[in-house]
Amino acid sequence: MPVALSNLLHVARDAMSVNAKALDVTGQNIANVNTAGYARRRVEIQARAATQDSYGGVTVGSITRAADQLTQRRLLDVRGQEQSARERGDALAPVEAALNDASGTGLAGGLTRLFDAFNALASKPTDTTVRAGVLSAAEGITQDFALVTESIDTARADLLAKAQGYTRQLNENARAIAELNGSIQSALSAGRDAADLLDRRDQLLGGLSELVDVQIATNPNGSLFVRAAGQALVEGSTSSTFSVDLDASGNLAFKTSVSGSPATAFNASTMGGKLGGIRQARDEDMTATRQRLDALAGDLAASVNALHEAGFGLDGQTGRKLFAFDPTIGVRSLAVDASVAGRPERIAASANTATGGNDVARQLAGLDSSKTAAGGTKTLLDSYADLVGDLGLRRQKANGDADVKGALADQVEALQQSTTGVSLDEEMVELTRFQRAFEASSKLLKTFDELMQTLINSA
Repeated sequence: MPVALSNLLHVARDAMSVNAKALDVTGQNIANVNTAGYARRRVEIQARAATQDSYGGVTVGSITRAADQLTQRRLLDVRGQEQSARERGDALAPVEAALNDASGTGLAGGLTRLFDAFNALASKPTDTTVRAGVLSAAEGITQDFALVTESIDTARADLLAKAQGYTRQLNENARAIAELNGSIQSALSAGRDAADLLDRRDQLLGGLSELVDVQIATNPNGSLFVRAAGQALVEGSTSSTFSVDLDASGNLAFKTSVSGSPATAFNASTMGGKLGGIRQARDEDMTATRQRLDALAGDLAASVNALHEAGFGLDGQTGRKLFAFDPTIGVRSLAVDASVAGRPERIAASANTATGGNDVARQLAGLDSSKTAAGGTKTLLDSYADLVGDLGLRRQKANGDADVKGALADQVEALQQSTTGVSLDEEMVELTRFQRAFEASSKLLKTFDELMQTLINSA
């Protein structure tokens, strides 16, 4: 009988201890309901095995942290895709603004003014004021090209600086994850709770996935192996260092190194996250727009010069270009040719030395409807419209992808929250359940006390 009563004391003690622990954990869940990155905890209660001298009891087997790696991996993936598309769309905004003819920027107005000046020259081929207007319009279109080009080059320079800033942030996150890997491994091997460390690591992973595409794998010791852009970024308590600069062609060049080893370049063409969006906007979209600008500037210079060189100025001379253009340099070389700059009398309007001829001026005016661009398939204005349209479609696709991926990411996050998030209604039910169990355990202890008093009084 004393053995049985002593066992009852142990059972009551264990029951109260276990339910008190469960109440603590439930209270922690309730307290952290609004804490970003917090994953719900659960007390795993196990029966204590009965032995020859004991009827068993209860014990805390473990405190588990709600986690769903499959959902987490999916969320990391789609968040990275969303951020890549959003960063790409945002990066293209200033270039699109530079080509917004409705707001007074772009090239359409300058091209139209040039053709209008040629029309005026055809009407008054000997008027020096009209001729000065042609030079002014020619200067204007070269300046328009220069402004658009400067906007693109400035945007590309800004994106390099932004990519370097994101890369520094990536390296900081990687180092922090590597340090947490070591702390988590130590905690788990010592039997300590690592839930708070795991929460912090998951938060850092979420931030990392916004910067670059991330793939993860959990090792048996609790540490995390992280790959980014196809490269090993974190392995155990060691992290790699990413860097970005320009290659020989002026495009972004990404490199990685480990523990101070020489940096090695890697192919970043499929890189996701914000860095991937920057790379695509800068080195694909903006490069394509620059190439189209080069081609348009070359087509303008070639078509105008072909006619102008065949015509005669008021001084009876021929063979002069209106525009200077170097195809090896591109749009930045476009300028009014030095042979006519500041000399309106040298503007060619006539097809011969006869004063007052306007044959060439009429041909120059007709360039607005002549298919002299894009290999002779489009007019200059149509070719420019295609350039603007292509850029607009690229940004529209980026924004559309961002919206679609963002909606999908929200759905996956909601699914993850249903598994890992704290529900106040559920926690209140658990709180009541453990409270009742604790009260019952205390009554069991009270019963033991009454039995002992009875035993003592009857002795």
